[in-house]
Amino acid sequence: MNPLSATRKILCMTGELVQHPRELPYAPRWFRSLLPGHSPLQDETPWITFRAIDWLDAFLKPDMNVFEYGAGGSTLYLAKRARRVVSVEHDEGFHELVSTLLANRSVANCELMLHKAEPCNDLNRHFASHQKKYQGLCFESYVKAIDAYPDQSFDLVLVDGRARMACVERARSKLKPGGALVLDNSDRPGYAHARELMNDIAPLDLAGFTPWNIEPSQTTVWRIPA
Repeated sequence: MNPLSATRKILCMTGELVQHPRELPYAPRWFRSLLPGHSPLQDETPWITFRAIDWLDAFLKPDMNVFEYGAGGSTLYLAKRARRVVSVEHDEGFHELVSTLLANRSVANCELMLHKAEPCNDLNRHFASHQKKYQGLCFESYVKAIDAYPDQSFDLVLVDGRARMACVERARSKLKPGGALVLDNSDRPGYAHARELMNDIAPLDLAGFTPWNIEPSQTTVWRIPA
């Protein structure tokens, strides 16, 4: 990074802190994440808000089973804290990268699946992504990967990948009583439908600073009644 871009970055970060003073306790972790050499994979940390990371730290127990849509630093993080992690990824190159990291760290409690996008047709449009770069593609097999597991199989489902509303809809029945559904970037307009899908459960909105990002975001948790 050249000095000018570094200065601009610092000014942007300072401005965000002025606008969001309640985020000051997270400032040291936030600044550190934005330094060179840091990324979700390198830091083995989920790419969700700091408040949501802290919530996961308190929620996760060594006997828990976890399913995640979207592999990455979260996969390595979860594998350290749960009994079993099942992760599904759509990008072949990224799947290979995470698989290599898991093997290099001798992680034995994680199943990492690859389900690539398929061309959209009249039958699978429900599994489309709202992002423009995936126009014409659908993620039916990716979303349905969780169907291989019985209802109430998981203590946590983390949704931070493709076709998120279809993932939320599919995941609900797979959660145990007392389990939790976590949706990242829940403040995006395209994900507002999640509140309707989970309308019988009060959401816990964990908004604020996010590692590796200048702008704040929001992660939302729905806890299934025990």
